Amino acid sequence: MLRKWADGNGFEILASERREFLRGPFFWTGSGRVVHYVTVRDRSGTVRSGWVRYGGPHFGLLTNEVEVKWKDGR
Repeated sequence: MLRKWADGNGFEILASERREFLRGPFFWTGSGRVVHYVTVRDRSGTVRSGWVRYGGPHFGLLTNEVEVKWKDGR
């Protein structure tokens, strides 16, 4: 799901780390949701880092919900 999100938004994943405890702004994420800390490059060459959460609150990974919070707040 992470790769699909990146491809759909024109990002190249440079680094990705699954977060079990240090979930940044998604600290209180419930079970069934996955959080990764990623570093990506967009089509213009800009490199950004942030937390990507995927899975829904009720059906977990059976949904296609993805939310991102960038480290720089943009």
